[in-house]
Amino acid sequence: MTGSSDNVANLDEAQQGSSDRYGWIDTFAGVLLEPRQTMSRLAAEPDRGLSGLPGACICVVLVSFAWGLKSAAGPWSAVASTVLAVAGGLTGWLLLTGFLSLIALCLQAPASRVKACLATTGWAFLPWLFVCPLAAFHQSFGSPAAVIILIPFVWVTALLWIAVQESFHLSGWQMLILVAVVPPLAAMVELIWSWKVLIACARLMVER
Repeated sequence: MTGSSDNVANLDEAQQGSSDRYGWIDTFAGVLLEPRQTMSRLAAEPDRGLSGLPGACICVVLVSFAWGLKSAAGPWSAVASTVLAVAGGLTGWLLLTGFLSLIALCLQAPASRVKACLATTGWAFLPWLFVCPLAAFHQSFGSPAAVIILIPFVWVTALLWIAVQESFHLSGWQMLILVAVVPPLAAMVELIWSWKVLIACARLMVER
């Protein structure tokens, strides 16, 4: 009897250790290299430390910070741009998750899965972290390389698709309804992130 109890305890410890081994870096790599499996795990355990919802928040902040640096025109404008970018990024993340969750709930998805959607959509923005190096590549090689700027947008859209599907376990026809919704919403979030560029341009015109 004691041996059976010890085996059960050892099994629980092994499962706990298997779950704890996923950290922020592991999730970072998993979203890029194994998005389906990683999103499925995030949806199942959205509260799992830095690999879950808190890590998704860090991801959104880092991506927003990169966008702020990308549009900065100088040292002082970099501070303003990054602050505005982070605020806009967090707002866009919450708005996007809210819209997607509302649509999913209309399709009879369980309300308890909203937190899972918040975690997975936050991590889905990860490819936008590569906007700065891609923009530098575009500036170096000119207009023929302009198409590479679309790579993060397409990548994020695909990850959002996987995130919603894994979070709410929607059927094929339900996901087809979202086909016409996810890309416009992703574009809306990008516009929220990019509005600071207009402010920076206006500031430069005033200074001149």
